[in-house]
Amino acid sequence: MRPLTKRMHLLSIGAVAGLTLGLAGTAAAVTSNDSPVAPYRSCSNAKSVLSAEVNGKCPAGTVLVEVGAKGATGAKGKTGARGKTGARGKTGATGPAGSAGDTINCSVTPYPGIDLADCVLTTLPSSVNLTGANLSGATITGILYDFTLTGANLGGATIDASLYNATLTGANLASANLFDDNLFDANMAGADLAGANLFNANLNDANLADANLTGANLTGANLVGVGWSYTTCPDGTNSGAGVGATCVGHLIS
Repeated sequence: MRPLTKRMHLLSIGAVAGLTLGLAGTAAAVTSNDSPVAPYRSCSNAKSVLSAEVNGKCPAGTVLVEVGAKGATGAKGKTGARGKTGARGKTGATGPAGSAGDTINCSVTPYPGIDLADCVLTTLPSSVNLTGANLSGATITGILYDFTLTGANLGGATIDASLYNATLTGANLASANLFDDNLFDANMAGADLAGANLFNANLNDANLADANLTGANLTGANLVGVGWSYTTCPDGTNSGAGVGATCVGHLIS
């Protein structure tokens, strides 16, 4: 047999596993491109050094070793643990400023549905129609006869004015300040006056049918001739309707 060392150019070997003669580990050979097809036959001594067969036999002190073909690739191992989170990147540039919001013009001629929230209104004309207007948080002063505020939002407004014969049906006057106001003959049917301050207000002949006065302060108010009909009284009771209907006796201080 032609010596294998001249053709295989063996570069490295490991231990041979499973040999009954005491050899341990795995033997491997790296060959050049002209190596014969596996399995390779060779001889190994106790130190696992390969040498070629001589006339088909192994020299004394060695054993026959057969190096098989490369085995199949093993199964893919498990994915390793997730690495640490990287450092936080730099903050991006500030974006452009947004456009300015709408500005309420408090001096415009009033009209139904106008938005006058938080305005200070001292020159409103009498008989003006502000049906459905937004006057929440506004301050209103003056003498305003025949003022129409049907369905208007006056929540939290301060009204230091005379609203003689005003129409406030269905208006929102919740938490409004009507301290010492003149509401003589005012029509407030269905209005929400919950939590309103009507201290010392003049409600003579005012219509409060179906109005909500829950928590309203009517201390010192003039209630002569008030029209009560299914009115929710300050203490939460109902005035009832017809003869004898009233919230007098159901006020809170």
